[in-house]
Amino acid sequence: MLMRASLLHYVRKDRNDPASERRYYGLCGGILLFMNVVLSVIIILVVHKNSEFRRYQSPVLSAAKVINQTAALASMLSLETAMLTQFGAGDNPGGRQIMTACTGAGISMIVLGMAILPIDKIGKMRYDYTYKNDR
Repeated sequence: MLMRASLLHYVRKDRNDPASERRYYGLCGGILLFMNVVLSVIIILVVHKNSEFRRYQSPVLSAAKVINQTAALASMLSLETAMLTQFGAGDNPGGRQIMTACTGAGISMIVLGMAILPIDKIGKMRYDYTYKNDR
């Protein structure tokens, strides 16, 4: 967000200043470096705390995980579209459409499965709760 805001500021204010352009380019590199460090720390924490995450079995934490996975899948589709546009499938635009459609369909099926699974689980959780409380 900060990188996009700084680049938007550059486009609106300092478009014709090469020194300013280099400054914004370096700023984006610094932000990316900081994000990489933060991401590395998060990965280390996730690896070490993964057993605790599984142990809690919280529906809210599971929902957050599904949301993150869905966002990652959408990013993959966006990346594929951008790469096919940039590097292309030669002179075959139909091939790009087929590849994007297949990937999109696959992602849609995965997201559909991830949407149905919590609904099914909550039904089982209600049944278990009712069954246990009736005893």
